[in-house]
Amino acid sequence: MDLLYWIITALIKLFDVVAPAGNPADVVNVRMQNDMRLPVAQRVGYRHVFHGLATIVRVEGVLALYRGLQANIPRSILINIGQVACYDQAKQGVLSTGILKEGVALHFLSSFIAGTMATTLTQPVDVMKPD
Repeated sequence: MDLLYWIITALIKLFDVVAPAGNPADVVNVRMQNDMRLPVAQRVGYRHVFHGLATIVRVEGVLALYRGLQANIPRSILINIGQVACYDQAKQGVLSTGILKEGVALHFLSSFIAGTMATTLTQPVDVMKPD
């Protein structure tokens, strides 16, 4: 089988398991960003991420940290496919043209291409994420 197939399959399986670990920070991040849009009387005013985590657990319970997990799993899969698999493919593609050789410029260009692909892949899922 193709290497890209195995990379994608491994990432999907890995991030089905690992995605829940980052979800609490994402919940706090989304809430801190949305807090500014609320009227002053409705703002929570988390001082930092740890204050946000503690406040959510104290007020809403631990399970509130896992809201939106169903949207974060596919997002994690897509962003990592975009970053890891596309980086390798971009690097091999640029190397095959002979324009760049191994070095900082090659890694920068490959990273730029991979980041663009990761953003493009995850943008639809990010738009659909619940608050």
